[in-house]
Amino acid sequence: MTKPQPEHFDKLGNKIELDDVVAVAHHYGLMIARVVKLNNKMVKVREFRKTQSRWDPGEYNKYSSEMVRIPGPEATVYILKNT
Repeated sequence: MTKPQPEHFDKLGNKIELDDVVAVAHHYGLMIARVVKLNNKMVKVREFRKTQSRWDPGEYNKYSSEMVRIPGPEATVYILKNT
């Protein structure tokens, strides 16, 4: 029997699921990231960028109240422009 996935909601009340694109508060700024894993209390996100190193893999655990889900078309345009 598998564990049920925890439910997380963003700042606006939208449900966050795996592989969603979100805008996250990060180091006094804003980061566009993809949801990688849903933990019990936090959401693991991976930053969109070209290079990832062993010292800074670009994955962070964030509270869902610190993020806003970006709907499909806007997210697709951002991904195509910046990767």
